[in-house]
Amino acid sequence: MLSKNQIHKIDLIHEALAKRMEKEHTRRSEHITDVDLSFVDQTTLGEVVVSLSNPCHAYKFRLTPPGGICLIDYALPIRNEFLKFVGLPKTEGLVTSDERTAMSKIVRKDLADLETAWAPVEKMRVTEAVIEEDREQLNYPTPQGVLLVAFECNMQHASGLIRFVYSLADLDGPVLEKLDAWTPA
Repeated sequence: MLSKNQIHKIDLIHEALAKRMEKEHTRRSEHITDVDLSFVDQTTLGEVVVSLSNPCHAYKFRLTPPGGICLIDYALPIRNEFLKFVGLPKTEGLVTSDERTAMSKIVRKDLADLETAWAPVEKMRVTEAVIEEDREQLNYPTPQGVLLVAFECNMQHASGLIRFVYSLADLDGPVLEKLDAWTPA
């Protein structure tokens, strides 16, 4: 269980991430896009999975250290709007190869921004990002709860959440020790 001080510091990290994503998504869409930290919540993986759309647009990735599996999930209206920007209008069904390629560029940038946001506390690397479209088949091993960090993304013609999910077990230990020692500027 994270303390109030740890949650506050995680808020600060992710507020910096929101600003980076807002800048990138505004540039990409050529329209003002607002990305704001909506909430940080300690919850269960089951609650997160139930809240995913089906099909979903989630990516599993490894965050090292600590080496655990994390998720980033895009609400379908946001995903569809991103795809429109590259000339791939999407309405229903699973993601095509072209759509997967287009979204992978956006995901890579958001994950690079995640690394940058965590840099003042811990140098983290994202590896092994893989798309998951069926929430029922989501294989996300976590023995404990998860930390859900949600961003409200408001675009010209779409709005929805972009969510990051961390295993609380993976944040425990050295990462939390460094977070506790970190003094935000």
